[in-house]
Amino acid sequence: MSLNNLNNIKTTYFLPEDNLVEEVVVPALSNALEYDVMTAFFSSKALAEIAQGLAKFLNSSEGNIRLIISPTLNEMDKDAIEKGAKSTPEVLEETFKQYINQSLFEENNIAKFTLECLSYLISTERLMVKFAYVSGGDLFHAKVSIIRDGIDSLVIHGSTNFTQKGLTKNYENARIERTWISQSEREVVYEFQSKFERAWFDKEKRLNVFSISDALKEELITTWKPNEKPDYKKIEEFLKHKSDINIERETPLDKQNDSQFKIPQYLNCWEGAYKHQGIAINEWENNNYRGVFEMCTGAGKTIASLVGAHKLFEKTNQLLVYISVPYKPLLWQWVSECKKFGLNPLGLSNLSKKQKKQKLSLIVKKLNYGVSNIEVVIGTIDALKDKEYDDILSSVKCKSLLIGDEVHNLGTQAFLNNPPTYFDYRLGLSATFERQYDEIGTKGLLEYFGGVVSSYGLSDAIGNCLVQYDYHVHPVYLTEEEIYEWAQITEKLRKLGWMESDEDSDDTIIKRLRMQRRTIVEQATNKVDTFKKIFTKYSNLDTINYTLVYASDKGRDQLLKINDFLRIDCGIKYHQVTAEETSSGLSDIILNRFSTGETLQVLTAMRVLDEGINIPEISTAYLLASTTVKRQWTQRRGRVLRTCKRINKMKSTIHDFIVISPVKEPLFSELQTYEFERIREFASLSLNPLSETGGLSFLEKHGGYK
Repeated sequence: MSLNNLNNIKTTYFLPEDNLVEEVVVPALSNALEYDVMTAFFSSKALAEIAQGLAKFLNSSEGNIRLIISPTLNEMDKDAIEKGAKSTPEVLEETFKQYINQSLFEENNIAKFTLECLSYLISTERLMVKFAYVSGGDLFHAKVSIIRDGIDSLVIHGSTNFTQKGLTKNYENARIERTWISQSEREVVYEFQSKFERAWFDKEKRLNVFSISDALKEELITTWKPNEKPDYKKIEEFLKHKSDINIERETPLDKQNDSQFKIPQYLNCWEGAYKHQGIAINEWENNNYRGVFEMCTGAGKTIASLVGAHKLFEKTNQLLVYISVPYKPLLWQWVSECKKFGLNPLGLSNLSKKQKKQKLSLIVKKLNYGVSNIEVVIGTIDALKDKEYDDILSSVKCKSLLIGDEVHNLGTQAFLNNPPTYFDYRLGLSATFERQYDEIGTKGLLEYFGGVVSSYGLSDAIGNCLVQYDYHVHPVYLTEEEIYEWAQITEKLRKLGWMESDEDSDDTIIKRLRMQRRTIVEQATNKVDTFKKIFTKYSNLDTINYTLVYASDKGRDQLLKINDFLRIDCGIKYHQVTAEETSSGLSDIILNRFSTGETLQVLTAMRVLDEGINIPEISTAYLLASTTVKRQWTQRRGRVLRTCKRINKMKSTIHDFIVISPVKEPLFSELQTYEFERIREFASLSLNPLSETGGLSFLEKHGGYK
């Protein structure tokens, strides 16, 4: 199954002259694993129109159809949906036997017994329906279909409702966007996917989305009648009731505390594999609740910080906690972790600035009025540096705690020149606290947070709270053109008087030349071909899962070539995770699918998965590009070593692609210095340093190039 084989699809369709169903919907569904539709008007007769593709979709995959529609239906469709929601599949199967003797999901049966199929699809949950209503009674007028094959996606959007006439007879227009065509189309597809997901989980502004069970229980579905405006009074009453409950929960006059801050019973930070957390918490407490936890990835910095915050809360009896994160995926990860501690945190994301200020003001009022004794706010670094937010937070009368996750990111002059001084207590978290090549930033962070109170490195954690790993090193040789380019740039650097010890040089020309040289290494021509050979050699394509590929962020070409190889040559279900997926909100969906191991086998990434993201299932990593920043490749190694009981993860495997110059001249010694430092670091803790592809064996073969 592959959508990208559909090469004859036009960009724009005008119905009924163009046959959208025959040329796009049917062939796309025939190659699909998932089907999402958001439509103003729905008619079951639309299922009959797409029966050919729908039959193939239902019989060749286990994928679901998700449908968001208006709560206005004709009487027959309303009855069929209700029958499906209230009947078991077994009961419906008995009913169908009087009609047919074969599978219900044959093309002819879908076309002929459409209502019965609709009921059965809902009963078996192959079709999931939700209803959408716009506040104030305005029209829900979306017309979007998203078809996915697990790798690529196709979006149909325009004026076509999901009705028989909308798909075939009316004068309509439809635009087609595909992820495999261009970057611009891919961005449009991601935007529609994000909008659908937000709508499905009732997160869209002004749009109220409710389930079949609510719709039937509260009698919210209205019957469509020609030339009559539907009566939405019951829906308005239902939504007002829900709204009143939410308002009561948020008002400062409500004496009920939403959060009950408590440590989960299953946690023990003072004994066993995670006793280093308890030691760190005690040291932080002894340092007047200030300091930095320098713990390797997977050692449990998040848990330790929340347990520490609880100890502080027990002392102060009232506390405001602000958690600073470098980017959005970490924000939602923290929200999830906080809820395990009984907290109801405010995540400063997907809100307008006005809404953020209102919610922050409400939190401060609840604390100042004594209505609440614990409030948690989670925001990005940019939010922490915003003066308007600072003015609100600094007005809180109780004690406050700042938790800086991946705290090295706060070591910029923009933060250190004007840090928030109103936080009484401070806790920084980082696997690699020191800012490489930035002594001033490191010193500033130490002064602000109060020094490193606890360190727990990979050598302490591996075999304890992290799994052990095999480390395989694969040489990638520069081409003649790359050798010449490297030599030319290096000569220019030497003429400018640059030496290896000048890594933190502020000279703009030197920085630019060093970046050009680093790009040669990260995007070496032979890397992709070498990756293809190694991936094919070490991967069982039938069972591969939980695999991560890091590509260079110095351009998209390498990533796209890897994606094409996985999709076309290997037939693997993958998804890329870049800044685009993160900013659009798709990254959370992608990571959830990857974690299950069912719909995604491989992730390809450019930088964004370096820090903090918790995906313990990752068992194999391919490192095609690593910078000279030690923090980055330390984080990447830790990303693969987290324990995961759910999949019985015993150890991990790392494949590192090291660039080698075939020319044995001092001019290239700096190249090997960069690469060999990482090998020594990784090999020192690996299980197989002396194997044929082990790190120490590699250094023995190539160690003369220093």
